[in-house]
Amino acid sequence: MSFLRYEKPDRLPEANIQAELWQALGDRGIHCLLEYTLRGVGRFDIALLDLAEEYIVGVVEVKSYKMDRPAKRNTKQIAKYSRLGVEVFMCGHRNQIPAVADKIANYYLSLGNS
Repeated sequence: MSFLRYEKPDRLPEANIQAELWQALGDRGIHCLLEYTLRGVGRFDIALLDLAEEYIVGVVEVKSYKMDRPAKRNTKQIAKYSRLGVEVFMCGHRNQIPAVADKIANYYLSLGNS
């Protein structure tokens, strides 16, 4: 049997951050979908749903950044999502997942989704 040498990337792939954030949100009782496409709007990295799963109440944009660089909130994509009228959250690194999940949980509770 042979093995391939693993070369650690400079940053974690966005798919891994999405998956870990999805798990953290699920652990907090938040209904969400990964890679959700809304016709006429586009694809959301994570769509946050109300408890009845009738409405998208927020979206999460995931960008993978090195720890020494802050996430950019002024992208065209963020501006587009903000114009939809739903809350937009950003996560750019694995270390941000607990704080972002808590922020989303607090927002979720403010909507009466407990």
